[in-house]
Amino acid sequence: MKIDINKDFEESFPNEIYSGFTLGQCLAAVIGLAMAAGAAFLLWKYANIPIVECTYLAIPLMVPACAIGFFRYQGQSLPGIIREFLFFRKTQRLSYAAGEYAGSRRMFSMKRPEKKQDGGNKKLRKKKDKDKRRKEKGRKHRRKNNSPDERKEG
Repeated sequence: MKIDINKDFEESFPNEIYSGFTLGQCLAAVIGLAMAAGAAFLLWKYANIPIVECTYLAIPLMVPACAIGFFRYQGQSLPGIIREFLFFRKTQRLSYAAGEYAGSRRMFSMKRPEKKQDGGNKKLRKKKDKDKRRKEKGRKHRRKNNSPDERKEG
């Protein structure tokens, strides 16, 4: 005896809210209609365009909102597809450590590079090094001038 069981239960029986539409699709339709109605009203009120032409002009505003809720590609919504594409672009060239490769390639890391204390400014670093050398020179000079033998003589 063979009993057929659906492989993907959620795809076969989606969570329907109204007339076969899911909650996301219903919300996208309501938002799209609200945007189109608002645009048509504003065009009719302030631009004095006849209402029929206003509805035709408002449809392009409605399409993106409805596309976000209704469009699916390989089971993913439009925002999910965009998220996956951006992740793919970020991680397109991942390096890895392999014993066979002796060259020096930068390793992929999720850590942010540490900032240097002086912010990586070479001029500031040179100035600090110069000041440090002057101070060291001054200390050595003072030590030589203030030796115990010279104090007794002076």
